[in-house]
Amino acid sequence: MAMANHAANSTVSITDYHQRPGDTFFRCVILAALFIVLCASWKLRVFHGLIHTSRSYGWLGLVAKPSMLWTALGMLMLLFRTVLWFRYRTLPPAQFDDAPSLTVVIPAYNEGQMVSRSIESVVRASYPRERLEILAIDDGSSDDTWQYIEHAAAGHRDLVTTLRFARNRGKRAALEAGFRRARGEVILSGGAIGSPTRTALMPRPRGVGRGSRRRCRSE
Repeated sequence: MAMANHAANSTVSITDYHQRPGDTFFRCVILAALFIVLCASWKLRVFHGLIHTSRSYGWLGLVAKPSMLWTALGMLMLLFRTVLWFRYRTLPPAQFDDAPSLTVVIPAYNEGQMVSRSIESVVRASYPRERLEILAIDDGSSDDTWQYIEHAAAGHRDLVTTLRFARNRGKRAALEAGFRRARGEVILSGGAIGSPTRTALMPRPRGVGRGSRRRCRSE
């Protein structure tokens, strides 16, 4: 309960990079540079000599025309990316009260004690307990990985669901099995060697996962 109250009162701060010092300066520099390049290309007749030469020597057109087209496309792409950068705005972070249901899939193969640490890390993460689900999958391990999974799940039966393959089928099959059983709006997957920090599950834009299930991957 104490952990939930602390998480509910904590707010993840994600600063919009447009509000950072110097952003306006760099935006003006980029616009000025694009304007200068376009004016210089027109005033200095950069391509006129190339066009004239290609007309005089027909074979040169095979090189000149694709080069000019490539240059024009490059300028258009740069302009398009600049417009997208100007229009981009950082979405507000999700709060503890409106976080969507989340399923964390943890596949493991001969990971031993590491899988137990991964499960415990997710359990201790700052996320609404009633909206969190953990799927721990033993991919046919030949060591004591299954024992560690069962031991970690024993204390959190309301959160942890276990699955064991009779033989090793590969990480892809383990993830597929987890995705098929997942009930969360958002699915996060990662290997057993990954141990997320306490706040790793919460810093995400509000609205992700609403209306359709989204799959994320964390190695």
